[in-house]
Amino acid sequence: MGVGGRIERSNLNYNAKHPVIIPKSSPIAELLVRHSHLTNLHTGVDATFTNFRQQYWTLGARNIARKTVFQCKRCFLQRKSTSSQIMGQLPVPRVQASSCFQHTGLDYAGPILIKGSTGRTPMIGKAWFAIFVCLTTKALHIEAVTDLTTKAFIAAFQRFIARRSKPTNLYSDNGTTFHGSKRVLDEMRLLAMEQSKDENLANFFANEGILWHFIPPSAPHFRGIWEAGVQSIKLHMKRIMGSSALTFEELSTVLIQIEALLNSRPLCSAGGSTLDPLTPAHILTGAPYTALPEPSRLDVPINRLERCT
Repeated sequence: MGVGGRIERSNLNYNAKHPVIIPKSSPIAELLVRHSHLTNLHTGVDATFTNFRQQYWTLGARNIARKTVFQCKRCFLQRKSTSSQIMGQLPVPRVQASSCFQHTGLDYAGPILIKGSTGRTPMIGKAWFAIFVCLTTKALHIEAVTDLTTKAFIAAFQRFIARRSKPTNLYSDNGTTFHGSKRVLDEMRLLAMEQSKDENLANFFANEGILWHFIPPSAPHFRGIWEAGVQSIKLHMKRIMGSSALTFEELSTVLIQIEALLNSRPLCSAGGSTLDPLTPAHILTGAPYTALPEPSRLDVPINRLERCT
């Protein structure tokens, strides 16, 4: 027995215009739905139901298709999520107070296409940027570099120290650039100690040495805080630059603007009642970089500053 209807003049085939009626309580309905699910490569609920309706009509067929899909062992194994890893304790620099950039995470990102000039046919090159993240305050510092050599990184690291102070502990992954930089810095410190005849100066260089920590290989969860910073930087770069190539000076300007923007972001959800949420810029300079300048009112008479009641 088939279903009748008003689509007799349509171009559908006979089975689609007059699907066979199968009772809902019949086991044949479940077998046909299961056959439709298996022959169509374990499709989902909607696809299984649609394929079944091409030939058969059963009340509550969607519920039967849903039951069939969720009882399929192969689909269950593919749908099963793995157990979530129990997160470990946060390291000491993340939970104890310290000065800004005393504990710093370091990473490289790129390459970014840049042009050598602003002419009609400029040469296209590559650039990278180094990101320094304070593990305590989540403040960011970005430096554009022209290559991945140790010399270029040391120059960027010196610019970082000149503006943000020397870190006590530096954390990075196992990149060859960082290993070479650590070796060069250690050699410079040892050379200064050997050439110094003053014991106090030698002790000063020994005490001022930066402890460079390399995270274990294949352990991205150790660098989550600066990987999140890289993701935020790339998101803003994609929105600003698109697919256009900038000069190195323009790229440096964009990166510094992004640095100011990210350092002015709230550290936590402040809600609608807080007008001035805490940001990394508050710790660096006392106010967000994106805040409007407030004019001085020291020369305004006090009676003009009082609120009218």
